[in-house]
Amino acid sequence: MSFCFLKGSIVSINSIKYFWSKTTKEDIPGIDVFHHSLIVGLTAGAISKHFPFLTGNHHLKKEMLSLLASLHDAGKISSGFQSKCLAWLNKNDLTKRAFDEFWDRDEKDHSKISNYALQRILIHAYKERNIKRRDAVMLACALASHHGNWLDCPEEGVGPAFGMKDDEWQNERLSLFIKLWKEFGKPVYTLEFEDKDYEKGRIPSILLWLAGLTTVADWIGSNEYYFPQDRNCNKNEVNGLIERVLSDIDFSLNNVQSGLVFSALFPKIKSPNSLQRASSESIAEPGLYIIEAPMGMGKTEAALDAAYRLISSGKARGLYFALPTQLTSNRIYSRIGEFIENIAGKSKKIRLIHGQSWLMTDLTEPENSTTESIDWFAGSKRSLIAPVGVGTVDQALMAVLAVKHFFVRDFALAEKVVIIDEVHSYDLYTGTLIDELCKVLLELNCTVIILSATLTGARRNELLGFTEMNKQIDSYPLITGTVNGFNIDPVTILPPQDKDVAIRFIDRVEALDNAVRLAKNGVNILWICDTVDSAIESYREISNKLKSGIKKGLLHSRFPFYRREEIENDWMVYLGKDGKERQGSMLVSTQIVEQSVDIDADLLITELAPTDMLLQRIGRLWRHERGYRNISGPEVWIIEESSGFDEMRLLTGKEIRNALSKKSYVYDPYVLLRTWEVWKDMTFVIIPGGIREAIENTYQDKDEEPSGWTELKKEMIEKKKTFKDKALMSMNPFGIKPHDDNELNAKTRIFGVPEIQLVLAVSIAGEDVELMDGSVVSLKAKGIGKLKAVYRNMVKLPCYYFEDNTNCLHFVNIPDTHRIGLLKVDGFIETEGLKKGTQLTFNDEIGVRIVKE
Repeated sequence: MSFCFLKGSIVSINSIKYFWSKTTKEDIPGIDVFHHSLIVGLTAGAISKHFPFLTGNHHLKKEMLSLLASLHDAGKISSGFQSKCLAWLNKNDLTKRAFDEFWDRDEKDHSKISNYALQRILIHAYKERNIKRRDAVMLACALASHHGNWLDCPEEGVGPAFGMKDDEWQNERLSLFIKLWKEFGKPVYTLEFEDKDYEKGRIPSILLWLAGLTTVADWIGSNEYYFPQDRNCNKNEVNGLIERVLSDIDFSLNNVQSGLVFSALFPKIKSPNSLQRASSESIAEPGLYIIEAPMGMGKTEAALDAAYRLISSGKARGLYFALPTQLTSNRIYSRIGEFIENIAGKSKKIRLIHGQSWLMTDLTEPENSTTESIDWFAGSKRSLIAPVGVGTVDQALMAVLAVKHFFVRDFALAEKVVIIDEVHSYDLYTGTLIDELCKVLLELNCTVIILSATLTGARRNELLGFTEMNKQIDSYPLITGTVNGFNIDPVTILPPQDKDVAIRFIDRVEALDNAVRLAKNGVNILWICDTVDSAIESYREISNKLKSGIKKGLLHSRFPFYRREEIENDWMVYLGKDGKERQGSMLVSTQIVEQSVDIDADLLITELAPTDMLLQRIGRLWRHERGYRNISGPEVWIIEESSGFDEMRLLTGKEIRNALSKKSYVYDPYVLLRTWEVWKDMTFVIIPGGIREAIENTYQDKDEEPSGWTELKKEMIEKKKTFKDKALMSMNPFGIKPHDDNELNAKTRIFGVPEIQLVLAVSIAGEDVELMDGSVVSLKAKGIGKLKAVYRNMVKLPCYYFEDNTNCLHFVNIPDTHRIGLLKVDGFIETEGLKKGTQLTFNDEIGVRIVKE
C-alpha cells in the first residue's frame, strides 16, 4: 500500500528529525512526538486488556488500539505548535523562517490539526479496504478529541485552513504514522459501521469508548512522575513503567473472592428474602434490569448481590452506584465500602463521586501528597474511572451530555454494573437523559440495574423499550429486563406482609400543636416540607412551642456545607437503624431525606406532594423493628391547603397555582391536584399492597376534568415536550460549546432558577477572611486546603435576590459565581448587591433565612 499521496513542498523541513511534544521546566524541548506517541499507544494497549468483551465484540486487537491511540498527537507536528517553543526554533535554525512565514499565525491547537491530518491519512490508508469515508472521518475525530471537545467531523472532512494543508508538515505527519504503523506490527483496521449505527446523529458508542481510552492513556502517558518529559524512553522501559503505573493507581478491581454466599456479602442479614433470591437468579448476564419493590425491602442488597456475581464471574469489571442526591450518596457510601471489603478485602478502590465529595472531611487524601499515584482518581474527570464508585446519577448522565470529556465517562462506565436508584423521581428532561444513558451503557456491555419503589407501568415500558402493544404487568414487587435485545420473563416476587398506614389531612396549626404534644410524650416525628422557606418557618413555630428538653432540628440546603454535614451526621445516627435512647424528637426537613436515606420515624407530617414522593416519604416511617414506640401505629398527617378541594375544581389554572403557593414551582400543579384527588378520601394506605394502585390512579389519563385542571394538564404536556427537546439538544456534541465537566454547570436537570454562592464569614481584615467555621483564608487563596475551606462555608441562594453587580467582594481564585456575606452581631448578613427590601440572617440552628421587608 502506498502512502505517498502528498505532492509538492513549500518549505522543506526534511532535515528536521526531532519534533518536540513536551517541554521541560526550563522551556526547552523534552520528549519528542514519536516517543510520547509510543508511550500513549502502549498504555492504551495495556488498558484495553481490561475490556475483553467490548474489544472482542468489535474485533479490536491490542496492537490496533495501540496504533490508533498513538496517533492522537500527530497535529503537534505543525508550524503553529512547534513554533511555540523558541528553543526548538533556535536549535533547528528556523527562527527567521518562522518569522518570515508567520508561523505564529498558524493554528496552534494541535488537536484540530490532528483531526485534519488523521482524516486525510486514514481515508487514504484504508481506501483499498473499502472502508467508508465517513467511518474514517469519525475515527479521526475520536482520536483527536482528547482535549475534551468533540471535534466537528463533517463527512467531507475538515477543510484546509489555519496551517492545515497538504504540505511538508503533513508529509512529516504521514511519516510518523508509517513509523508507528511499523512499530505496532502493521495491524489491520477492522472498525466499520452501518448506517443504523449513526441513528439520529448519534456517535457509535465504541468510538466514544475509543476516544475515552485515548484520552486516559494520554493522561497517564503525560504523568511526569512515571514518564520523564525531558528525555525519550525505549520500548522496554516504557512497558515496565506502564505495568507499574496501572498497578499503583489500582486501575482494576482485583482479588474478588468467588463463591461467596449472601450472608458473607451482608453479615448483618441472616438470609436473603424473596426479592434478593429472585434477583440473584434473574440477573446473570449483562443487560438492563428493573427491580420494583417497596421501600425497605432490600433492593440495594439485591442489586449488590447481583453485581457481585457478575464481577466474580468475570462478566463485569467494576461498579457504579448512582443515587438522586448528594446526601443519599454520602449515606450509602459506607455501606458500599463494607460490601467491597467483604468481597475483595480492604482497599482504596471505592470513590465517592459528586460535586461536593471533595469537601467531605473523612474522605480526602493528604493535601501535600508527594506522588500523584496516591490518588490518581481524585480529579473530577478521573473519579468515575475508579473500579468502584458511589455518587449522584448526574455523574453518569454526563456520559451522554455535551460536556467536556463526556466520552471519558463512557469509557469509565464500560463493562461495569451501573445501579441507578430511585429512577421514578426524575422529570422528563432527566428521564430522557436516563433513557439515552441506558442505551449507551448497553452498547458498552454494561449491566444496568434500575431500582424503584414507585415506578409507573408506562415509565417501566419506556425504559425497557416496550411499545404500547406490550402487556402491562401489574404484579408488585417485580423484576423485568432485557438481555441482548430480548425481554426476560417477568419475575413476580412474594411481597412482605402488608401494613396499614393511617392517613389524615390536618390543619397546619392543629398539626403543630399535636406534634409538639406527641414529641413531649416520646414520639419521634419527621416533618417534611416542599420548600426551604416553609421548612424554616415551620421549625421556627415549633421551636417557639417546644422550648427545651426535646431534641429538635432543621435540615435543608441553605446551611453551609460544614454545618449541614454536622446536622446530617447527627440525625442519620439518631433516627437510624441502630439509633438508641430515642426519647422523643422532631426533625423538620425538605425533600432531601425522602429517598434512599435510612431514617426511621414514628410519625410523618408532610406537605402535599406527588403520590410517588408521598410514598417515598412514608418509606421513612416505621422502617425497623423496635421494642416499643410511643404511638399506636404508623401515621401520616398531610397538611391541608389554604383552599379546599371542591374550591380547587372551580378555579382557573393561574388561581390554582396561586392557591398552591410555592410548592407549585417545585412540583407540577396538575400532578398535585391528581394526587390530592387520589388521597383525599383515604383513611389508610396499604404498604406495599396499595403502592401500585395509588401510582397508576394518579398518573392515568382522564377525559373529563374541570377547565382549570385541563388548562394545567395542557401546560404540563407542553412543558414535558419542551423538556424532552431540551434534553435532546443538550446531548448533541456537534456545533455547540460544551459545558464544563461538573455538576454545577452540566445540564443534568432542569432547575427553576439560577443560583449564586454566598461565602459566609465573620470578619475581614485586609485580604484575610475569617470564615463561619473559624477557618482563615486569603482573598487570593490558592491550594486545595484553602479552596476547600471556602467551599465548606458556601450557601446557594436564588440569583433573583441580588442585583447584577460584578464588583462585589469575592475570592479571586474561585471560578463559581459567588459573593462574601459578613455575619454581624445581630445575626444579619451584610453583603453587596442584595436587592432592596431583602435581608439575610444566619444562625447555626436555622441556617440562612431570607427576610422580605
